[in-house]
Amino acid sequence: MSYTPGPWRVLHFASENKGFIAVVAGEKDHVCDVFPFGARAGSSEREMEQHKANACLIAAAPDLLAALEAVRPIVARDGDGPDDQAVFNLLCEAIAKATQS
Repeated sequence: MSYTPGPWRVLHFASENKGFIAVVAGEKDHVCDVFPFGARAGSSEREMEQHKANACLIAAAPDLLAALEAVRPIVARDGDGPDDQAVFNLLCEAIAKATQS
């Protein structure tokens, strides 16, 4: 399985009555829509801020995965403290979750 290559970024599309937050890669590669908004009953500014934050986290995913993959061999090599195995396991679990491996 291969994901859309990064970097990803957040775009806000809005018109007078509706719009959406999108995560895109490059100029045209659509990754996902995070939240349709506009004239929706029950929407609030707090809710909108949360959806914007979710979009930013999604957009950072390729960079976060690259960072985890970069530090995994360092932690494996240099980790000798009591918490290092737990950190290594978290790294491996997060990478596996992101890559489905």
